[in-house]
Amino acid sequence: MASGWIYQCRCGYLTLIKIWFVSPSVSTTGRSQRRQPGRALGHLFEPVDIASLIVFRVVFGCVMLWHVWKYFQIGAIDADYIRPPFHFTWYWFDWVRPLPGPGMYLFFYTMGLLALGVLLGLHYRVCAFLLSLAFTYQFLLDQAYYLNHYYLTCLLALLMAFVPAHHAFSLDAWMRPPLRSQTAPRWALWLIRFQVGVPYFYGGLAKLAPDWLQCQPMTIALAQRSDRLPLMGPYLTETWAVWLFNYGGLAFDLLIVPALLWRRTRIPAFLVAVLFHITNSLLFDIGFFPWFMMAGTTIFFEPDWPRRLLNGLTRVFTSREWFPAVGEQRPQRRLTWAALAPMRRLGVVLLASYVFLQVVLPFRHYAMPGPVSWTELGHRFSWHMMLRGKTCAVRYYATDPRTGETMTLDLRPYLTDRQVIKLGKDADMVHQLALYLAEKLREDGYPDREIRVLDLVSLNGRKPQLLVDPRVDLAAQPRTWRWPSWLMDLYEPLRKEAWQVPLADWEKQVDVQKYIEGTPLDRPAKPDGASVALSEKNEVTVNNEVTVTEENSR
Repeated sequence: MASGWIYQCRCGYLTLIKIWFVSPSVSTTGRSQRRQPGRALGHLFEPVDIASLIVFRVVFGCVMLWHVWKYFQIGAIDADYIRPPFHFTWYWFDWVRPLPGPGMYLFFYTMGLLALGVLLGLHYRVCAFLLSLAFTYQFLLDQAYYLNHYYLTCLLALLMAFVPAHHAFSLDAWMRPPLRSQTAPRWALWLIRFQVGVPYFYGGLAKLAPDWLQCQPMTIALAQRSDRLPLMGPYLTETWAVWLFNYGGLAFDLLIVPALLWRRTRIPAFLVAVLFHITNSLLFDIGFFPWFMMAGTTIFFEPDWPRRLLNGLTRVFTSREWFPAVGEQRPQRRLTWAALAPMRRLGVVLLASYVFLQVVLPFRHYAMPGPVSWTELGHRFSWHMMLRGKTCAVRYYATDPRTGETMTLDLRPYLTDRQVIKLGKDADMVHQLALYLAEKLREDGYPDREIRVLDLVSLNGRKPQLLVDPRVDLAAQPRTWRWPSWLMDLYEPLRKEAWQVPLADWEKQVDVQKYIEGTPLDRPAKPDGASVALSEKNEVTVNNEVTVTEENSR
């Protein structure tokens, strides 16, 4: 059944690609043109109504302004970037650090001004490009804050710098009359459509995984959030509700883009999308993403839909249309590669390269060993959403190699609660913190300390097992983007019923002795003060370990 869905959806999306890049162009009146060689290039540069791109530009600017305001309002600038002494950096980007002093506040003020420039269409291209750099900088500051919609925002901000969404209804067009135009090239519209559609389609493909098809991640996620919907909450743990959310979400992701593009199903599909994103907003803490995607789906409507909507509203009160329709555009003449200007050639190459990268990048985890939900290798930038819930219990040990004396380390001075929630599930983060703790011990006069980690992880309700090898001194291991030798294989099978043993009893139930026998972890350890513990409700308590419930990551 799953393979049939894959085949049908693959055929549908290949048909869309054929329409975008191969089929003959269609005039704005919808009359088909005779298929001719070379029409593909002409199709890319054919003019279409700019109205839907303007709406997208305004919505994108508003969303970015809201993002900046929210960070000021909840105090996240200080809590996430200024106060923490340690950040989980990205490989190859460990030089990206928060600005010192009041620099991060000035940075967010600047990002807000850039978002306002995009919204108003003032120095639009410069503002959009700088906004993409600014948001990407924020995105790279800490792996622990990764969300798929932040990655999508980075991509869209970059694309907006190249899309001419400021040729109408903008301060740029008002101040520079030669810039004014009621049309934009078709490639600009389809580029935004492509990028908005990618998370849906690849999110659906990723859900064709064994754990998802057995409803385990969704069962856990709904059980943890049953109190968020007062009326429906008691039903969220019912089998029928789990199956509805599970397979309904799978079908939605795979089919929503074709359904929005097809005129006959567009309105029902849009209403389903609105319901889907409102439900996500109520159940999951994912910020502006549901509201942005709700508005972003309108990019799949006819390009002139805002103009027709406003004209329909104005006719209610007046007898004329305030926003005249764009006249019929002549089809772009047949173009050959030799006939293209050098800049247009470069644009086509860049466009094709970008699309190719976005198509193949989500599949890179197939070239890496182990299940991606366990190893996290290739999980990010692949639109894997809601696929894994991890409950983790983590304890760090420091050993003096000369005396063999071992102590547990207190993590509270170095991590925020938001960082702790993401720590235990990702081997690279576990390793980064081990390297940092070894450096801090050296600075405090304890050189050459060995750092080992006991990290028990339950994936999608499985019985907990070790994520990293507790026998290995992580402080002596170089950081790598490849499969590290100390990362343990996933051997616990998926359970029909989720593991329900309390976190405090995990070590009694899980056989870790065979891994730590003969190591410093096999001897009693001295506590270095108290460490952090997070309960399943994310309430901070005091214990000698870090326990984390990482719900269903996005």
